[in-house]
Amino acid sequence: MAEPNTHTGARSIGPVVVYSSPLCGACEELKTYLHSRGVAFTVRDVLIDEDAADELERRLIFSTPALSVGSTYVELPGREQVDALLGPGQAAWRGPKPPG
Repeated sequence: MAEPNTHTGARSIGPVVVYSSPLCGACEELKTYLHSRGVAFTVRDVLIDEDAADELERRLIFSTPALSVGSTYVELPGREQVDALLGPGQAAWRGPKPPG
């Protein structure tokens, strides 16, 4: 299993994981947003990390980006979901809206 990339910033709100895949523009936007907020997070590439892919599949998540904060998992997180999970602060990310 490949070692996940860990990005750290000035603030840590708990275990935050971005489940990403290559050539995923929304994944890059999410990582940039988290970095700009100073949130410590780990990136897991679901095409390389089979355990990460299995973890998402068990939760019926089949798209990237996916975000976990603690025990909460969100597929294709919209801006409101990301901000709610991270807590109060400046909201700047205009990520994809969840389906439905």
